[in-house]
Amino acid sequence: MPDQYRSNRPIEELIQESLARGDDWGIPELKRRRAEAMPGLIELFQDKTFPKRWWIAHALGLLGDPIAVPALVAALEEDTAISPWAVWALADLMDPRAVAPLIKALKSPNQEIRERAAQVLGKFQCAGSVEALCEILRSDPSWYVRCQAAGALGALKDPSAVPALVEALTANMEDWSHVVDAAAGALAEIDAPLSLKPLVAALGRARESGDAITVVNALSSLCRHDRKPVLEGLESPDPGIRTGCASALSSAGDQDCVAPLLRQLSDSHKPVRDAARATLKAMKARGVKADLPSKGLGEAARDLGRLVMENYFVAPTTEGFSAYRTGFFVHILFSIAVCLAMLHLVTQFLFRSPAAGAAAGGLTVFFLWGVGVWVGVLSHYNPLITLASVVAVVILAKAVGPTAGIGILAGVAGHGAAFGLVRLMRLAYTGSSGTK
Repeated sequence: MPDQYRSNRPIEELIQESLARGDDWGIPELKRRRAEAMPGLIELFQDKTFPKRWWIAHALGLLGDPIAVPALVAALEEDTAISPWAVWALADLMDPRAVAPLIKALKSPNQEIRERAAQVLGKFQCAGSVEALCEILRSDPSWYVRCQAAGALGALKDPSAVPALVEALTANMEDWSHVVDAAAGALAEIDAPLSLKPLVAALGRARESGDAITVVNALSSLCRHDRKPVLEGLESPDPGIRTGCASALSSAGDQDCVAPLLRQLSDSHKPVRDAARATLKAMKARGVKADLPSKGLGEAARDLGRLVMENYFVAPTTEGFSAYRTGFFVHILFSIAVCLAMLHLVTQFLFRSPAAGAAAGGLTVFFLWGVGVWVGVLSHYNPLITLASVVAVVILAKAVGPTAGIGILAGVAGHGAAFGLVRLMRLAYTGSSGTK
């Protein structure tokens, strides 16, 4: 497109073509024509009947001209669908005049406006927004808004926000784990000395170990101020707290932490033992004197059993991921069995070996039946999968001839025995590994 043609095009046409080609296509042209374009853009933006106001708000933010601030603030105060776009544009402009309207927007009945206002206030580095963000963190009905408020407080790094963030660690609200994560991360960002007991207690409220990662990281960052609550947490009756506290000492633990961590190596819960051993190794790498004993034969055997259970069977604490890996594992074996069956068909055609027919039939039914049982964990259609497996077995038996019958019976019996063995392994695993 010739530059002369581009520069003479009406602003509204540029907007329409930008929307057709891609949101930011017309921005370079508008920047070249900023002096001329800004009044026209603002006039169109103030026309509430114009259907593409959201794009103009986006463009006003990218153009970076502060003369757009009053129009964007007015759009923010409309409290309509255009207001969230005005928030992002004001964040791009970073004009101090936007702080007060954004604080006011924290009280909007529109959740999306509150989310975005809380998020961008952290970018303005204005201490005047701390009190309003603390109030939102305490009282907003949306956990996501509370998370955004906590993140903004962390970005502001104002120690006066610490009480509200600590309170968020103990609040009994729905989806509390998200808020706890955000509050713990903000406390680590602020990095002010504080009592770590609420953070230690938050470890015990995690539904799963993954929920506590941010809390552990915060403890790891802050415990250099005061390790006593973390060391006390190593003696907690809650294994989640013991595990988290052991991990938290990895970067700040010193010689005084060695003896308490060594005691955790005999803990009944494997995650606690693993965390303590990993922390002791990290401390030793930092020059802390720690004689780390090797694993005993019994512990090594338990670890091997846990590895087998969690990677190839459905362990009680890892249903989803282990079930996926189980299905994938069996799928590979099933593919091998199909290859063996095809190989048998070739060998039977060439050599007519009854032994090969029996072996191929047995392996095939074993793995086909396994697909029906194990892959059924991933699906609500277990009976259909099992039926399909049986049909496939029948077809294969017809294909390879009557000699496969002995192998099929052996495959059924073998799979039944294997399934019973797996159930015994699960019972032993659940009873001996300290799984909750």
